[in-house]
Amino acid sequence: MVMFKVDLPKYREYLWPTVCALRAIGGSATIEEVNTRIIADQGYTEEQQAALHGNVQGTAIEYR
Repeated sequence: MVMFKVDLPKYREYLWPTVCALRAIGGSATIEEVNTRIIADQGYTEEQQAALHGNVQGTAIEYR
């Protein structure tokens, strides 16, 4: 497995997009629905979306 350093926002910078995503979805959503909405709204690149979070299963965006 090859890992690359990708520029992503800090954890705290996901808080407002999360609130906005929940509002847009209707106030309640699964984690997957929120992640999908944030990724679409923030326009993350394919490279950013593929960046893994350390040695755990899942992407850095999903983890944050």
